[in-house]
Amino acid sequence: MMTDFKRFVLLFLGVLNIFFVALKKYGNILKAYKSCLGIFESRKKTFAFKSLPKYYWANGRFFISPNMPGFPSKSFDQFIDSQLNLSMPSAKGRIVLQTVIFSITSRCPLRCLHCFEWERLNGHEYLSLTELLQIQKKIENYGVTQIQYTGGEPMARIDDLIELIKATSSKRDTWIFSSGYNFSLENALLLKKSGLTGLTLSLDHWSPEGHNYFRQSEDAFDWVSTAARNAFQVDLALSLSICPTKEFVSRDNLFKYLDLAHQLHVGFIQILEPRRVGRFIDQEVELDDEHVRVITEFMLEVNNSKKYKNSPTIIFQGYHQRKVGCYGAGNLFLYIDSKGNAHACPFCQRSVGNCLNEDFSILIKKLKGTGCQKFQLLN
Repeated sequence: MMTDFKRFVLLFLGVLNIFFVALKKYGNILKAYKSCLGIFESRKKTFAFKSLPKYYWANGRFFISPNMPGFPSKSFDQFIDSQLNLSMPSAKGRIVLQTVIFSITSRCPLRCLHCFEWERLNGHEYLSLTELLQIQKKIENYGVTQIQYTGGEPMARIDDLIELIKATSSKRDTWIFSSGYNFSLENALLLKKSGLTGLTLSLDHWSPEGHNYFRQSEDAFDWVSTAARNAFQVDLALSLSICPTKEFVSRDNLFKYLDLAHQLHVGFIQILEPRRVGRFIDQEVELDDEHVRVITEFMLEVNNSKKYKNSPTIIFQGYHQRKVGCYGAGNLFLYIDSKGNAHACPFCQRSVGNCLNEDFSILIKKLKGTGCQKFQLLN
């Protein structure tokens, strides 16, 4: 994290970079200016920063979110090029996906209480490395700027994971979404050398006992702690993800979680609301309005108060979705399960077809037509 002056300078450089991408794209100063205004207005609605945004330095770049490419980079410029088309369509480009969440395995050593892959978990591997590479090639050809590998537990398939990361181009950021299992220092170094951008660790409680219970393993908390330490040592971008239950949501628990994240050198905390899918399918797990209010106030305070300027940035997807609608269903991201089937998102699983056998652009068109879960605006 950094001082306000450095944040201002970085914001200025980022805006300048965006303008030059727009100028190259449109070849006209006025069009470049207008298209940039469209991006900034969209970002203003999306992010919960009331003043200067926070930046997280890792892997030789600055990050404002784990769901956007870091700056400066070819992947960042390609992402901006796509966003410009949302603001002002151009014959030189098109709107592409920001992120694909790609499940590469059904294997997992855990039995998490909220597992969204529960029905597919620990079966045989449905896709070979060759087939995974074929799907990934379709993803890259479509222009996706970020791939997030998940599972199951993607680190259970470490050799194939390394090959997938090696196969991506410099126009793609790559993240792993993991429980921390098998994330040794040796593996962290191998992944970094292969081109990995960052690691998102699932941590569902600030206490070891709470997290271990949720993950149904006595080792789960230690895995997260060790993986975070190893990722930080090799200079990978680092994020935490939490699925807060009704019982967990309180100001006290959220700030204890923030303290732990700060100790782990994490740049971001992603808060994902529990949904009735997978192992939660028959349970009343959705947060009510009061829970959402507590989380929203926590996010706004941490992201904007000078007291927390050196704390991790809070990403609460539900807040953004209630303001501007769902990002999934082929709009900014989609989910591919361990069988290669395309879904709107991990928590809204309605397959529209298989990525291995069908045209990727047609699948995205189907997802946009089907849609995803609808959110009401916050009062």
